[in-house]
Amino acid sequence: MSILDPKPLTPGAADARYAPVSGSSNYATPAAVAAKAEATAVGYGTKVGAFSFGGAGGASSLTNISEMIVRTPFRLPVKPTRARLHVQNRNLKDNLGLTPGAFNFTGLWIGKPVVDATGALTAGFTAVPTKVLNAFSTPADGSEYVSAWFDTSAIIDARTDYALSYGYTCAAGQNTHRATGFHWWSNITGDAAKAGNQSMVSTVTTNQSPHLDIWLEYEFAGTNPVNLYVGDSLTDGQRALYGARDNYPQMHSRRTGAVAVVLAFSGSSLSPGWDTTSPKYGKYPGMTFNAMYVHLGTNDINGGADLATVQARLGVALGKLRATYGDVPVYLGIVPPRNFAAGPEAVRVSYNTWLRTLPFNATGTMDFDRAVRSAANVAVIDADFDGGDGTHMNTGGYDKFAQAVPTRTAVS
Repeated sequence: MSILDPKPLTPGAADARYAPVSGSSNYATPAAVAAKAEATAVGYGTKVGAFSFGGAGGASSLTNISEMIVRTPFRLPVKPTRARLHVQNRNLKDNLGLTPGAFNFTGLWIGKPVVDATGALTAGFTAVPTKVLNAFSTPADGSEYVSAWFDTSAIIDARTDYALSYGYTCAAGQNTHRATGFHWWSNITGDAAKAGNQSMVSTVTTNQSPHLDIWLEYEFAGTNPVNLYVGDSLTDGQRALYGARDNYPQMHSRRTGAVAVVLAFSGSSLSPGWDTTSPKYGKYPGMTFNAMYVHLGTNDINGGADLATVQARLGVALGKLRATYGDVPVYLGIVPPRNFAAGPEAVRVSYNTWLRTLPFNATGTMDFDRAVRSAANVAVIDADFDGGDGTHMNTGGYDKFAQAVPTRTAVS
């Protein structure tokens, strides 16, 4: 078994801290979150997880494109009993308003992707995929579409690769927001109607910029902790082999059995990206978590912010996260090298030194710096882990990130 698919640890005792609200043990109102002591555990029960296919950021015009077929891979650490789809055409990263224009989906299918002789995932399915949603349209004002719940008990198993398959049509030139992820797609006329086919269409393109902000909400029965991972492209998994499937939170999930819920947006700085007015904090309304892993600051440093500014910005973001999702243990990511010039590099080093003092009542750190830096030059990423641009990791580098996360925080 490769480092990309390590055997998960056996989950231990439950650590769901808050009383059930809305029928699930990790749903709670803000008042319920505040009222419960951290040590409380409710044991085995129904919990809610989420798999994000990438946080939407920069806009892109679909000029001369009026339809598309998309398949995007995912895997979960647990067996879900039911799920529902969330779709939104909004740039949460830059705190922009909704982008008008409906997307007319032909439906939603789930299937197992074919694995080729090299062990790579492919766009074709091993069998005809299961249709879980009939045709639907997103709101014309660009606001979030949330599907009805659909049964997944006979469709999705734990620790198994699957892919969502869907087609949609829209107005030519429709503005849409892109995420950091991975997908197979084609935009030839007639392709949108083929999302339910076992084979993918003949012309397939792969890239890591899927359209729209799409995530799968699911329920499961178990004791697995549910954790929130907050960050930028280094958390979202830019340049990982299969994007969101292989980011460090999902790598951590595979190693520990914890459910990884990712709240990350490529290119986001602490300010303005994580100001208290940002809509990104509300992406997972009502969910509560066992711990939060926060890795932010590299883009602020790259943008010229001094040490005091980055420190203050982090405090604002942590305050908003705790107000939104509860005062749970927080682990801070130590910023890895980025081949900075001398000035920003000095800020990065000082910022990391400060993070290790556990400011803002943090519980611990994740030393991503030491995990991936070069032994010959600590200001750059080791060539074995560099995703090719001196800033992002490859899949092995994100697995090194996952190994740097304190395991005890994932399995109670």
